[in-house]
Amino acid sequence: MGIDKVLTKVFGSSNQRYLKTVQPIVEQINALEPQIAALSDASLAGKTNELRKRYAEGATLDELLSLYQLLVGHAGLAGAQWVVIEIADGLLQPETAALLQCRSFRDTVEHWVFATSDPLAAEGGVRLLRKWDIEPIAVSGIVSMSPLAMREAQNASKVRCLTAKEIQCGELNKILTARASQKTNGHSAGKQLLNTVFAVCAP
Repeated sequence: MGIDKVLTKVFGSSNQRYLKTVQPIVEQINALEPQIAALSDASLAGKTNELRKRYAEGATLDELLSLYQLLVGHAGLAGAQWVVIEIADGLLQPETAALLQCRSFRDTVEHWVFATSDPLAAEGGVRLLRKWDIEPIAVSGIVSMSPLAMREAQNASKVRCLTAKEIQCGELNKILTARASQKTNGHSAGKQLLNTVFAVCAP
């Protein structure tokens, strides 16, 4: 028996060790599933305030991520192909900053939209997001109400700025659909993919 097989037998493979570490989290998620499945759409939307309250009361980020993953999974099982979540407390807010710097959370996000108020905030916010390995596909918000502010924001951030009207007319949908098609091309036909869009508001 080779030394690699001996070590695997004694210590277990990396996959086995990983499964042991996540098993308690899996059990917690499974325990919550019946409660989440019974919630109405309105009740699911109300979970945002519950997550904020639980974090303020000392819940760990890992606990909140477990609940978040369960909510997104529930949406997928209900047939949703797109989940839009707004992070509205500002990039410099401690809870928001902790969430956006969490690798396991960022890895669940397919696309990012950055909503902000002015060109300076757009440039600074996008720069901070890039520092956290986040690349927005678009900038929008109050900044898009002024053509001049839009041009300044686009020139400074190098990210396309979309107006509310453009979003309402489906311009953002075109971008998302095109990217989803590129992603689907790398997967087997017939496999449904759950895509997630996050709108992030600057301070």
